[in-house]
Amino acid sequence: MVKKIIEFFMDNRALNHLLFLLLLLGSYFSYNNLAKEMFPPSSLESIVVSGSYVSSSSDVLDNLIVRDIEEILSNNPKLSDIRSSISKGSYSVSADIKEGSSKSLLISDIKTKIAALNTTFPENMKEPKVYAVDRFFPLLSLSIYSKESNKKNNIKIIKSLNEEIKKLENIHLSQLLGGFEKTLRISIDYKKIDAYALNKSNTIKAIDSLFSIYPIGKIKSKKEEYFVSTKITGLTKKDILDTKLKIDNQSLFLKDIAKVNYLYEKESLDTRTNAKKSIIIMTKKAKMGDSMKLSKQIRKIIEKYEKKHPDLKFEVLTDSSFWIKNRLNVISSNIIIGLILLFFAIWIFISLKISLVVLIGIPVSFAFGFIGLDFFDSGLNTISLIGVLLSLGMLVDEAIVVSENILRHRLLGKDLKTACIDGTSEVLPTLFVSLLTTVIAFSPLLFLSGGLGIFVKAIPLMVIILILSSFLESFIFLPNHYELIVKNKLHYARDFRDFFWDKINSSYEKSLIFFIKFKYLFTIFFIVFILGTSFMLIKKSDFVLFPEFDAMDVNVVGKVAHNSLEFTSERIKPLEEIILKNLEKKNYSSIHTIIGMKTNGRGSHEKSSNLFTITIHLKPKIPDSFFNREINPYFQIFGEINEEDRTRTKTAKQIQKDLQVYLKDYVKTMNLEITVPQTGTTKSDIFLSFSSNEEEKVKESIDYLKEKMKKIDGILNIKDDMKYDDISMELSVNDYGQRLGFSQAYLINKLSSYLNTKDLTKFINGNNELLELKLYVNEKTKLKNFNDLIIEVPNSKAKVSILDVAKISYKKTLSSIKKDNQEKVFSISADTDKKIITSRGFYRKIDKELEEIRKKGIKVFIKGEEGKNEQIKKDITKSLLFAMFGILLILTWFFKSFLLSLFSLSVIPLSIFGLLFGHLLLGLPLTFSSLLGFVGLIGIVMNDTLLMLNFIRKSKNTDELIEHAKIRLRPILLTSITTVLGLFTLIFLASGESLLMQPLAVSIGFGLIGATLINLFYLPIAYSIKFRKLV
Repeated sequence: MVKKIIEFFMDNRALNHLLFLLLLLGSYFSYNNLAKEMFPPSSLESIVVSGSYVSSSSDVLDNLIVRDIEEILSNNPKLSDIRSSISKGSYSVSADIKEGSSKSLLISDIKTKIAALNTTFPENMKEPKVYAVDRFFPLLSLSIYSKESNKKNNIKIIKSLNEEIKKLENIHLSQLLGGFEKTLRISIDYKKIDAYALNKSNTIKAIDSLFSIYPIGKIKSKKEEYFVSTKITGLTKKDILDTKLKIDNQSLFLKDIAKVNYLYEKESLDTRTNAKKSIIIMTKKAKMGDSMKLSKQIRKIIEKYEKKHPDLKFEVLTDSSFWIKNRLNVISSNIIIGLILLFFAIWIFISLKISLVVLIGIPVSFAFGFIGLDFFDSGLNTISLIGVLLSLGMLVDEAIVVSENILRHRLLGKDLKTACIDGTSEVLPTLFVSLLTTVIAFSPLLFLSGGLGIFVKAIPLMVIILILSSFLESFIFLPNHYELIVKNKLHYARDFRDFFWDKINSSYEKSLIFFIKFKYLFTIFFIVFILGTSFMLIKKSDFVLFPEFDAMDVNVVGKVAHNSLEFTSERIKPLEEIILKNLEKKNYSSIHTIIGMKTNGRGSHEKSSNLFTITIHLKPKIPDSFFNREINPYFQIFGEINEEDRTRTKTAKQIQKDLQVYLKDYVKTMNLEITVPQTGTTKSDIFLSFSSNEEEKVKESIDYLKEKMKKIDGILNIKDDMKYDDISMELSVNDYGQRLGFSQAYLINKLSSYLNTKDLTKFINGNNELLELKLYVNEKTKLKNFNDLIIEVPNSKAKVSILDVAKISYKKTLSSIKKDNQEKVFSISADTDKKIITSRGFYRKIDKELEEIRKKGIKVFIKGEEGKNEQIKKDITKSLLFAMFGILLILTWFFKSFLLSLFSLSVIPLSIFGLLFGHLLLGLPLTFSSLLGFVGLIGIVMNDTLLMLNFIRKSKNTDELIEHAKIRLRPILLTSITTVLGLFTLIFLASGESLLMQPLAVSIGFGLIGATLINLFYLPIAYSIKFRKLV
């Protein structure tokens, strides 16, 4: 059956070539359709319920609405892992959606249940938003600033630019940071209202009823239909100010008690670029958008605006396409260089023509890979290309095995066509079993739990597609290519390669003869030594989720004494001046400041008027090594990085240390944290959460643990979120007030109109703009004005001071509240210097302290990197167990022997030694990519193991065993040499971004070297125990 398929494709050469071309054409279109991104999503699909009530503290919001929302979500069986975040004036409750659940039905159900709560909401509180989190990707952030003061005109230009960006296909979101929505504000003066002796509530009602956008109805006649509404189009400021009001039997104009102004309302955030006030446009792309193409399109639009508005400065702060291009280039250039080295290795060790045969098969696998990614709605990113790296050894392995076996049959005297058919069909069953074992080894990774499972899903998907395509290529295209390229010579002339392999074969034969004499001793010593040494190396090894690498940003975050945004803005100006003065311009491109928010660069954000983040955007670094500086750029297929921009001479870590010196005088006064953001699925290396009903005990424990952490070398940026920074001002009606008829409800009704900005209606101005009309009380934010406030006595025309009828008390409250599954949690987070200490090492040092905290009745939750590590351990252990049993089933079916299957499976644990030794030799910790490399190693090792065992099990004595082992010597050595050469640059010359992939390459490269020795010596020598007679 197999021979007939091979014969069919060899007899129909034209059809074979057309299929080959069709495949390449299909892959071209699939490649263009793929989203190019830095990383795939790293979080589960989730439902979010969010809202705001500006005048509320965290505690009040929790009691008012958040607990009810949590209850609704927790009672829904299709949701899990409920997380709440409450800060002053706003809240967000999210929950993960279980697989297979309908998002639209969930949203509808939650909205219905929240609507039933409406009766308990304050009148001016908007209903919460319920939505599913779309998977989108940051694209580009743009800063615009000017020396001129015409801010209103600048905003118009920037909004126009933003609207043009929005029109681009696959742009998910483009918005001005802070909003800048144009509104018309009516600012009433309470002092003037008092001067006119007007009732404040009646005044606000009168203004509220002035305009309305709501339709009245319609009138039908026999001929026509009329839609009736009030006039809200073409209104000007003068029209509104000249409107007459009738309040408490007095007639007056609106301009007598209020002012009307256009303004651009924005969130409580300010931004500066290079210490100049700026406006930021943030863009995000949809899942299927190509970041590199979109970035080019946006930059073309920016160029157009730069020419039209030379007075404005347009500066790109961050561009994800740079990172995407850089990372894709790092991996692809290493793959290309690896293939070139592989080509020359096969040429040297076998022949030029066979090296061409092997190399031509690689594009077929890549073509299948692109089509597969497109079919499964995945993208081309760092993770999917890691899948290519993992597969490279297996792709080469199959091609070498088939090509070398065809050559062996040709040397037996067969004609070229027969040798192609027999040579391919002989190894095909073994390759098929090897394919099944590799698929089983990688399949469990498709089902890893949590965000990490989503993050790495592309790796097993890519590997399975590539090895399946390589298997198909090995019997559909490869024999045809072999026949086409290798001429049908009748005589074969020996050359230097034959003498080389004769020498290797002779040495190998002598070694086997020697060791087989001591086969029992060798086998026992080999197993004990390898497993024992591996166990010791594992105990000594550190594990980190992702290795550190040079970054493109340094963040300076901190906070000032609790005060207004304006106060914070003034206080941090000296910091910007120091940074601009001391940092060398060649090392950074821009300095961007956000006032009102702090971020750690890893997805963790916190908003408050006294917080700030200064981000130093660095220029690309000049490569350190000759290889990366002079050779690697020639193989960058995703577009070159502008070498003129590569001026930075210092690493991000060195700049971080410089900043710590420059800003040392502000570290304590402003709680400065100077961080270098790193890649990862966790927001902090160390993240500990505590929960208890007794908040004082939790506060004591957090302070105690922070002091211990400060004494541990290598622990950086220690912070906690248990901050009592907000001041709650509580009003209670005193005895006098109660006698006058005041109640809490009456106070709320009177004071909310004073403290809150009221949305009146929408209208269309003279410029045909649809705007919000809002009501605002002048100088309401001043405490003195509040204390001087005069309010009406219930059911009377008399007025009294607020201080006469209410007692005011002040207390410190939590500035933010975090909850996990309805349980309030307080957290400590920190980063680690991985060269000094890992998160695992940290937890070993504080184990006693955590136990003491638990004894106080406080729950301790280990999250962050170590929490993720524990999850990975469980998932990988489960995956390996599943994979081992699956592989054992396949091997038992193939060998028809349980013992032989166990024997072949023993190679896998023995292969760990090479992996561990490689990490030790290069001074690397074990990482998640190291584990992925080991799973990839299983595929290559099992392929060689099966082929070796399939040959030597035909032996009837040790003489035949040695002869059969010698047949497998060359393909096994070639597979190892070519794979290690393919990964050589990543193993030994990694720098910058490629440090992320180095542990993976080390696992495969050094693991394969160890596995080669196991396959060439351990397998035949241990198998020889079956034969009692020596050679």
